[in-house]
Amino acid sequence: MSGKTFRKLPSDLQKAIMKAGREAGAFGRETESREDAAMLAEMEKKGWLKTYAFTESGKLLALADPVRKGFAQEVGAAEFLDKVDAVK
Repeated sequence: MSGKTFRKLPSDLQKAIMKAGREAGAFGRETESREDAAMLAEMEKKGWLKTYAFTESGKLLALADPVRKGFAQEVGAAEFLDKVDAVK
């Protein structure tokens, strides 16, 4: 629904919609993750692919950081990226 329509709703309905949205989002992410894991396991069982545990995500993030910051600066989103990075 549009923001204009949403803002016309009574506050109790707005709260209910926001709560339902958060719950549906969490459910969708969990379902997708579970189904992806099952599909990958089946594909690996059939010999269609081989998975490897990635243990160097910290190193990868450190290497990507200058690129992320440079791109954010280039598109005028450096302040936004700082806010995203501040979320723990």
